[in-house]
Amino acid sequence: MTGTARGESGIAFDRRLAQFSTPVLGAEPSGYEHLKRWNEQEQARERVRLWYVATTRARDLLIMPRHSVSLSEKSWARVVDLDLAALPAFDCEQAPDTTAAPDALENLQSHAVFIAEAERIALATPKLTWVRPSRDEGDTAELASDVLIFSAQDAVDEAAAIPIVDVVGSSTRGTMLHKLIEEVLTGEAADDGVSLTARAAELLAELDTGPVAENRFGIVPAELAATILRTLTLPEIAQLRPRLLPECRVYGRETSANGEILTSGTADAVALSTDTTINVVIDWKSDVELDAGKLNASRGQLEAYRKATGASRALLVLMTSGKVIELGD
Repeated sequence: MTGTARGESGIAFDRRLAQFSTPVLGAEPSGYEHLKRWNEQEQARERVRLWYVATTRARDLLIMPRHSVSLSEKSWARVVDLDLAALPAFDCEQAPDTTAAPDALENLQSHAVFIAEAERIALATPKLTWVRPSRDEGDTAELASDVLIFSAQDAVDEAAAIPIVDVVGSSTRGTMLHKLIEEVLTGEAADDGVSLTARAAELLAELDTGPVAENRFGIVPAELAATILRTLTLPEIAQLRPRLLPECRVYGRETSANGEILTSGTADAVALSTDTTINVVIDWKSDVELDAGKLNASRGQLEAYRKATGASRALLVLMTSGKVIELGD
């Protein structure tokens, strides 16, 4: 009762709109102060409701402390005026003795009975396995363990056949390519070389990464733009482009002998059919160099999304080399 209830933090949640609002670098968004006051009023009402529950659940007797010191206005004791001064004091000497221990019962549970009960509990416990392909692509090789990907030496040599271009690969370059192709597919960015080059330079500036003049020294905006345009004009992608939806959340569920397998992640892009179901899933790969291990992991990630969506096709698009690998090829 002497403690202070938790107040509103910097992040305010609007329950009416299911949206968050928070100051950024000291600047408050529009309506933030009003939302904060509204939340504080709601919290005050909730504390009153909590007090009602706390003071009406006792069936026989409710004992509350009567403090002799002055408490803070923000303490729990000051939320509701319970008129404690007018209530009778509790005489501990008159309390009934209810501490007598019940008669001890013999424990008839043997080791065998315990093991049998434990097995029944284990069998009745739902088993859930979460698969998150997009969380860490380095761990997706496990997803492909049941998929026969490289069935012969010729298939293993596929990775070696992918040309290595004179471009410096990096996670920043990969992020830039994914961002640019997403903006083109959503219509936020134009799909011409000049506009894409300018947008790439703008994004690099926001990342405090200055562009360079040559590919072998770093990230060149013109090279990013050319990679995006080359990817979008690949025959397999150009055919699907009117139906492409970028950054699509994917959820899936399947049952196995070991329980339920739940899939959650974000596919780089999907192609929708006329009935809005997903019939193609796409994974953009920006890597400059791809060995058999990376290809196997990427295919495993793509297969997880294909199974979760029920898509009939899955395309692994190697943006840097301009090659498309269809799952099962």
